[in-house]
Amino acid sequence: MNSHEEIWTEQLKASPFAGKHFTNELRYNVMQRTKVKKRRIPVVALSVVGLMAIVFLIGYAWLNQGLPFQSAQRSATSAENEWRPSGYFNAGGKSLMGKEGKIGFLKMNGSTAEPFISRNEGIVMQIYFWGKPEQFNGKYKLMATNKDTNEVIPLYEWPINVVTDEIGADARSGAKFGISKSGLWRFDIYVNDVYFDNVIVEVK
Repeated sequence: MNSHEEIWTEQLKASPFAGKHFTNELRYNVMQRTKVKKRRIPVVALSVVGLMAIVFLIGYAWLNQGLPFQSAQRSATSAENEWRPSGYFNAGGKSLMGKEGKIGFLKMNGSTAEPFISRNEGIVMQIYFWGKPEQFNGKYKLMATNKDTNEVIPLYEWPINVVTDEIGADARSGAKFGISKSGLWRFDIYVNDVYFDNVIVEVK
């Protein structure tokens, strides 16, 4: 018995309901009429809500089904771009390999018709730097990483000279090295043991 029924039971014990003319049958009828009926949610409404939830889930799954593949595709494209061989730019009438306004490699031996770097070839280069002259007071270090094997080898280390010449760079240095394995290599340049930049070179 809920609180509402308890209240009405107490009321029926008092006058005028307690009189002999108010029979038990009348009391029962009063109790039945005064009961609070629970509201029921129509079955149709529940069905509509359930259907909407199913449609929402199907739509969400359909919109997102291609995302893992697209994400992997973007990652693969980004990785390939990171290993794209660096291009050439002109400075002071010379063709340098690298990044204009940052770092440039000028090959000093061999023919320009040959690959920039050939396997097992001794390379002599000038390296040009662009930036704040004060950051080049020291030396640079050149490290090479192979794309396929992740092999890392030190190539060269030498002092940097702050100069003014026809190239228009803020500093320059030299390098002599050779690479015995063909493929793509990333040349990482450090200035005073601080990472400066990199170039991608294909050794043939």
